[in-house]
Amino acid sequence: MKTLYLIRHAEALYPAAGQHDADRPLSQRGLNQAEQMARHLTGRSPLPGMIMSSPAVRTMHTARIFQAMLLPGSDVLIEPSLYLADATVMLGCIANLPDDMDAVAIFGHNPGISSLVSLLGSADAPAMAPCAIAGLEAHLDYWSLASCTQFLLRYYAEPDDG
Repeated sequence: MKTLYLIRHAEALYPAAGQHDADRPLSQRGLNQAEQMARHLTGRSPLPGMIMSSPAVRTMHTARIFQAMLLPGSDVLIEPSLYLADATVMLGCIANLPDDMDAVAIFGHNPGISSLVSLLGSADAPAMAPCAIAGLEAHLDYWSLASCTQFLLRYYAEPDDG
């Protein structure tokens, strides 16, 4: 059994004049969202044994907040191809995950992360809100088979920040 947590980055600030999109930090609301949802995920099972993130500042910061609560002392694996990746690119990253990791969290961006949840788990899955978590499961031994396997969307949660 493999468990995949797909997590959209928390709310970010709008870019300042001349600021590259990848350098946008989390807003205060985004920081609160990430802390709330990381605490929320600590109550789930299985917990991810690995965290992978896009290199964008907002996505790495979101992932590191989760890592501090879920996997203290571990590192967040930064995957450059996840920056604004579409579902196909994200599937390629999943296919290369180590098979000894049965639960993994991947932090990314819309629209790719929402498309991936729809593709793998449920065509009627909601669009991922900032810092939403989709938990998907599949009866797999090898991550390389993820693209040809139907996952079940077992869990979906969004921040409660009104």
